[in-house]
Amino acid sequence: MLISKDTSIPLSRRLRLPAVVAALAVISVAPMMITGAINLHQFRSAYHLKVHDHLSAIVQRHAETIDAFVEDRLSDIRVVAREHPRAQLEDSDFLRQLLNVLREEYHGAFVDLGLVDSEGLQVAYAGPFNLAMADYATAEWFDTAHQREHYVSDVFAGLRGTPHFIVVAARSQGDQRYFVKATIDFEAFNELVGNIRIGATGFAFIFNRDGQFQTKPRFQVALDRPPYSDLLAGDLPRDRVSIVEGDDLLGRHAVIAIAPLRQGRWFLGYQQEMADAFADQRRLEAFALFVFFVAAIAAISIGYFLAKQMAAQVAEAERKETIMSDKVIETGKLASIGELAAGIAHEINNPVAIMVEEAGWIEDLLGEGPSASTDSAAEIQRAVHQIRTQGERCKNITHKLLSFARKTDPTVRSLDLNDL
Repeated sequence: MLISKDTSIPLSRRLRLPAVVAALAVISVAPMMITGAINLHQFRSAYHLKVHDHLSAIVQRHAETIDAFVEDRLSDIRVVAREHPRAQLEDSDFLRQLLNVLREEYHGAFVDLGLVDSEGLQVAYAGPFNLAMADYATAEWFDTAHQREHYVSDVFAGLRGTPHFIVVAARSQGDQRYFVKATIDFEAFNELVGNIRIGATGFAFIFNRDGQFQTKPRFQVALDRPPYSDLLAGDLPRDRVSIVEGDDLLGRHAVIAIAPLRQGRWFLGYQQEMADAFADQRRLEAFALFVFFVAAIAAISIGYFLAKQMAAQVAEAERKETIMSDKVIETGKLASIGELAAGIAHEINNPVAIMVEEAGWIEDLLGEGPSASTDSAAEIQRAVHQIRTQGERCKNITHKLLSFARKTDPTVRSLDLNDL
């Protein structure tokens, strides 16, 4: 309770200051807490959506860039196959010149260039490896390329024993098919993907629908765990960017984006720790909490100040009321004294008038001289007794008046108990 029910105690003392401060703090801070909680929830939802949309846009843009890079390299090889006859491409010197032109034009994106006949034999080769007359008849890519006009392989080790992938353009000369094959610089491709970084922990990588990495991820990734396993199992859409949240191999909460590449044959994966992805949100929330605590402390301080001021005003009002009550009582006493004085004056006036009358009467009797009779002496004796009686009466009235106005010293006198 804010105020004690004991009405015998002054209001300023019955007013419980801690309870008043607590009530003011609840009234002022509770709405702030409710409003802050609602705003914080809405802010988190909006910020999560913003981060997801931003991440989706970035991953989609980079996926388009990677797709464009691969398609452009394939288009380059298709142009080479279309614009140059087989006889010219079978010349290794010409292939070397053509490879140098492609490397200069596309900043070293091509590693080597070769011509493969319909039997899988590489009849012409230009590049850093000793792959002239290499036999690809049993290679997986060769079997697939036979069925298409052009082909982009997955990453494989092949005859050279190092990870790489190739682009192939098929052409026909009579009944014979031949294939212009080029190897893409795997390190340059890795760098293209590895440059997709946001924050301190974000990294990207490519994997195919068989769950095999096509680039080397910056950190360890388990493709056999959700959400990657869900995508590979067909539980996630393969035609758009998917944003999910889950735990990485170290148990840290992470946000993961997956975008399709090459019509769903490859996927661009992007992974970033939640603490890093939402670092700005954490800072804004910390600042908001700081502002809230400052505002709460300010509200409580103001409430305490107002409560003390209110208590002081109540005490001052009580003091003024006490002073006014004392003045009213004093005024009443003065009015009572005035009425009492009038009554006393009337009471004293009667015996005084009698004494004056008796004194005049004595004076008249004494004016008759020594010849006054015994009756005159008796009359004078009676008059003197009357004056003494009336004087005692005046003395009693005066004594009572003094005892009303102030405290008087006790007096000792003899009384006849029978009179009491």
